[in-house]
Amino acid sequence: MPNQPISPAMFDNFERRISKLPAFPQPERPLYLSSYSVYATSTKDRPNEDPLCTDAHVVMRVLRQKGLRVKGITSARKKKGKPIAELLWPDTHDNAKVVYVGKASYFTGFKSSGWRLMASDRLPTSVPPPKCMNDSTGLSGRSGAL
Repeated sequence: MPNQPISPAMFDNFERRISKLPAFPQPERPLYLSSYSVYATSTKDRPNEDPLCTDAHVVMRVLRQKGLRVKGITSARKKKGKPIAELLWPDTHDNAKVVYVGKASYFTGFKSSGWRLMASDRLPTSVPPPKCMNDSTGLSGRSGAL
């Protein structure tokens, strides 16, 4: 899927779809969600209309609504083998449960998550009728005779 700007409507579609998924059990350790769409650790819930909202924010909101205690979201990015974003004090990547919620990354070995943004979320909820142009031959989209 090429990188395209994500609209609030796409996040709305995404939120509706993942709201139907069953939540996983609350882990014993502090729970964080990781994604390549963020570069830091954050606990802030952002509405879909917020320009800084990402797919990870939507997943965090949905899981919190399902009753899971998600401490925050963090970057899945690493530099020289170490995460670029620290977790909230006193948590570390060693003592917390960090769940990846993005698409597959063959470079890092992350498997595709069921909580990822999918191509079907990018589709509008209602498809407008196609615009047809009729030319002198009566054939839509063609000019001249066959």
